[in-house]
Amino acid sequence: MKRPPANSELFDAMEPCVMALFGKMNAETLLDAAQIMSVVDEKGRYLHWNDILNRTQHADKAKAKWSLIKFARRVVLKPIPRLNKALGNIALFTLLPSMQKTCSLIDRHCTDAGLQDLINNIGIPGYYLHDYIDAESIASSQLEGASTTRAVARQMLAEKRSGRTESEKMILGNQRLMSLAYESRYDTMSMELFLQFHEEATRGIDDAKYQPGEVRTTNDVWVEGRDGNVVHTPPGAEILPAKLDQFIAWLNYEHEEGLSPNTYLHPVIKACMLHFCIGYLHPFRDGNGRVARALCYWFLFKQGYEAFLYISISQLLKEAPVQYGEAYLKTETDNLDVTYFVEYQCQILERAVKGIIEHAKSVAANLREFDNWVFASGIRKKMPDIQQKILNIAVMSPGENFTIKGFADRAGISESAARLHMEKLADAGILLKSGGGGSKPIFYSPRTSFSKIKTALIDLYK
Repeated sequence: MKRPPANSELFDAMEPCVMALFGKMNAETLLDAAQIMSVVDEKGRYLHWNDILNRTQHADKAKAKWSLIKFARRVVLKPIPRLNKALGNIALFTLLPSMQKTCSLIDRHCTDAGLQDLINNIGIPGYYLHDYIDAESIASSQLEGASTTRAVARQMLAEKRSGRTESEKMILGNQRLMSLAYESRYDTMSMELFLQFHEEATRGIDDAKYQPGEVRTTNDVWVEGRDGNVVHTPPGAEILPAKLDQFIAWLNYEHEEGLSPNTYLHPVIKACMLHFCIGYLHPFRDGNGRVARALCYWFLFKQGYEAFLYISISQLLKEAPVQYGEAYLKTETDNLDVTYFVEYQCQILERAVKGIIEHAKSVAANLREFDNWVFASGIRKKMPDIQQKILNIAVMSPGENFTIKGFADRAGISESAARLHMEKLADAGILLKSGGGGSKPIFYSPRTSFSKIKTALIDLYK
């Protein structure tokens, strides 16, 4: 990650920028320069010096473009209300149209009322979303290096067994962490609760390495860019407790109810900022990323965005870990301009919310198609209502592993009724059985092929 030129290296007037870019000064080149002199580019992106340099491939022209962009940004960048003491530096930010779009999307769909409207409009049972309640616990662990697959992790959590490997212990820790984030959503943040987040995330994995629930006491931590250069050194251990107290005070401050309009921050924007702050302060020896993401969830839950129980941010972050890291680096190399990090996190949040909406629509379409076939074939008249509920779950979650209790909870039926009908469907080859023996539960996995399910139903009810 290339550091931007210092202010003293920038052009301080428009004319030399125009000359460097176009070689002449006239009305046409001034207009072209004015189009470059914008906070974002033509695609709405908040570009860093590194981006400009890579796209321009000419040092003087890159510096001229960067100068024009910085001219535009100087007008709109403002200090983040009340955060400077916690970070020990003046953190800057400007609200972009793309961020406003993300905030609007989340406001419309992610509250409890918005989620219910979405479920009703799409036409899927509410229990469908419960399949995703552990998605963040698993993905966050995988982002930190856990090698366990999603299927194995889900089975471990369903069996409620202890972790056998470090990867499995990480997932169990993240499950405890996400439970704490939701259960404490009405609490005021305190140092005790903050440390509990880290303790829940890291307990029992490698206590000597993680030091669960303890603020680091050494200064042998730093952030490197891809070129190996140190781009950020966190606050020293001797001042870290005071910085954390100031951060927690900022976290608890009601930015929506501030005495001045200048203190207002949308909750989604603040959630992204606090995510960055944990990376910047680096309060723990290890596990900072997990705590940062969980605190982001805690704050979103606190603001009433219940839908994030079922939405995984880490699933998308782990698909592009380099971009996630660069979002931090861009902020840290450009005068603590947090706009870079918030812009990237808003992109992730938007994709995550839209992703689950589109997936729910696809599942609802499959469910309607299957239900129409069941009625048209005449099988629905012969099929008990309980089997219809079980089959709906099978259609919505092909290939997933379920216990009898899991099916019963989703279908709203007793475990004895679920066992009776699930065994009948397993005998027909519609559900596949695995596991069992000793204290292990039996798992039932719906076939992934709708055509095979249909064929088996025809044979069962012919």
